[in-house]
Amino acid sequence: MSKKAVIFGATSLIAEHTARLLAAEGWELVLVGRNRQALQAVASNLRLMGCAPVHELLGDAADMSALPQLVDSAHQLLGRFDLALIAWGSFYPNPDARQIQEMERINHTAATALAELLGEALAQQRGGTLAVLSSVAGDVLRPANFFYGSTKAALDADLRKLRLKLAPRGVRVLTIKPGRVETPMTAFAPRSFLTATPAATAAGIRRALQGRRDVVYVPGWLRAAFFVLRLLPKWLVSRLRF
Repeated sequence: MSKKAVIFGATSLIAEHTARLLAAEGWELVLVGRNRQALQAVASNLRLMGCAPVHELLGDAADMSALPQLVDSAHQLLGRFDLALIAWGSFYPNPDARQIQEMERINHTAATALAELLGEALAQQRGGTLAVLSSVAGDVLRPANFFYGSTKAALDADLRKLRLKLAPRGVRVLTIKPGRVETPMTAFAPRSFLTATPAATAAGIRRALQGRRDVVYVPGWLRAAFFVLRLLPKWLVSRLRF
């Protein structure tokens, strides 16, 4: 019997590459995205691999009222989830008030609400993995990305609470913390030692799903790097460029 996964934010490059790895292993997938054309393109490419069924669902992180129906629809298509992956996000380099609110709504509020819905669905079936893409930006807040980082720090805290709640019910809650990844969202930013490709990040996510850690840094060496950064004086960290 093939494993089954639902991926929210499936048209992002990281999610698309992760879906390719899962499809190559024969996973049946439900892809959720807000752009019909982009979603169809991702699904069509996966179907060309011919490894497993791929389904599409239109859904927008900004429409929180629709999240319960999206989860129900995905569950009806698959029957059960072995994996639920939340891979959506929003980032602005110099955000105005509206953009700050959007980042908070999508990166934190909507992601947490969806995680709770998916966690309950997994708990009802007594097992499965809930994986959520966060960011190392939540570990060390800096002026350059303070508002984005704060949304990820808040998400991390909510996932810790959810992990404690769901672990006794057989659900693994996995927080995935990439560094900077080459995507349209970060196209404005210069490359740094944190920059990785979507394919390499997806490979790291796949390894994380197979591992046992609850919080995984991608690539793995970022765990040690950010442990050191958290120990540095805040005035020094604020002057670092990365």
